[in-house]
Amino acid sequence: MRIQFEDGEFEGQAEWVFRRMLKVSWDQGEALLEHERLWEAARNWGKPISDSELTAAQIILDESIDAAIAGPYSYGLLGVHDRSALEQLVQVPLPDPHSPGAFEEGGVSYLPWPAMRSVAQIQARAVPQVLLEYVERDAVELAESDSQFRQLTALDGFPQPLGLDQSREFDEERRRYLNQIRQWCGEEALGKWDEILYLRGDNARLAGLMNEALTVLEKAGRERDAKRLRRKLDYPFIPWHKRRGEPVRWAAAGEGRPVGGPFLTICVRCSCLISPVPHDYVVNS
Repeated sequence: MRIQFEDGEFEGQAEWVFRRMLKVSWDQGEALLEHERLWEAARNWGKPISDSELTAAQIILDESIDAAIAGPYSYGLLGVHDRSALEQLVQVPLPDPHSPGAFEEGGVSYLPWPAMRSVAQIQARAVPQVLLEYVERDAVELAESDSQFRQLTALDGFPQPLGLDQSREFDEERRRYLNQIRQWCGEEALGKWDEILYLRGDNARLAGLMNEALTVLEKAGRERDAKRLRRKLDYPFIPWHKRRGEPVRWAAAGEGRPVGGPFLTICVRCSCLISPVPHDYVVNS
């Protein structure tokens, strides 16, 4: 398609371009420019001080607020779909949608970065365990990952390998935003979380001892006794002869099919990280 520039430094020039490069028809151009002016003003109204702070806020909102109520948008904007529900959730009034840096479009109120950060900090203090569970999972994955084999998905959808230096920088940025989430959760929540992790470690050691005892009974031909004890314990231990030498493979919550009861969550890799919380999930065997 052949186009001609009507203003700017290329005014009067004409050239051929791919049709997919065109955003709107000429009669819709003013509306597009107004849209871009609104977004540019909102982006420039109190920018995030760092990428790690922005990423931390995005994760907190995604993990703690229903997307039908509100959610993060690019450049630190908070998109509010249900204003009254969000105000009820965070228990503070939101900025007026016509205040500086804010605007409404398509039935959604867009609030600038200061509002997004404030809501994220409130949610971090309100539901710290949800967020610290996320941080723990991500930190474990980060500790186990091999930087030399990291890759990202590029804009064209194809994997893009990262060099060692890029991988280290990527990992360091992950550590920064995880630490930011921890900081926003507060000292009291972190103290309670450390206690939870300590108790989980104790539960893991206890579960290992129980599993050893059940295995000894089964190998000694006392499978009925082992079965009876498993029923009393209400823990889903797999009999040793059914494992074929493989470790017990229970998945963390959300990775398998739901089962009832206060089951333990045992790490797929080492069968040692156990979480005594209800509604866990078990991998189909």
